[in-house]
Amino acid sequence: AGVDAMIAHATRCPVKASLYWICRSQDEFDWFAALLEKCMEGPCQDMFEINLFCTRDLDRSKFNINVKNVFTGRPNWGALYQDVKDEVAQSFPGINSVGVFLCGPPLIGKQLRTTARRMSDDKVKFDVFTESF
Repeated sequence: AGVDAMIAHATRCPVKASLYWICRSQDEFDWFAALLEKCMEGPCQDMFEINLFCTRDLDRSKFNINVKNVFTGRPNWGALYQDVKDEVAQSFPGINSVGVFLCGPPLIGKQLRTTARRMSDDKVKFDVFTESF
């Protein structure tokens, strides 16, 4: 029991996962939709949220999955970080670390790191991890 308690204390699972997907077109979204559907059907479906940003028009009637928010244009990182920070403070007391994971262009990674530094404080710290192509 002592080892199990120590492992549970040292290993934290995410309490929520929010995906912010930025794509140019319906085709790019459709390409990834099957994987997103699997996430929404799995055991963590209650903790998973999809937010989609499309820089061109998108046909919502083609969605087969529950997308929380659909936006046209590019994200305002400062506003998104603030929303996450507010939600963490309100809904997840005791959580003080937010992981931000990017698979995308280096320029977006730079924007995310800059915003993370600006938005982090003693209550919530944003850690950015990137995979660039």
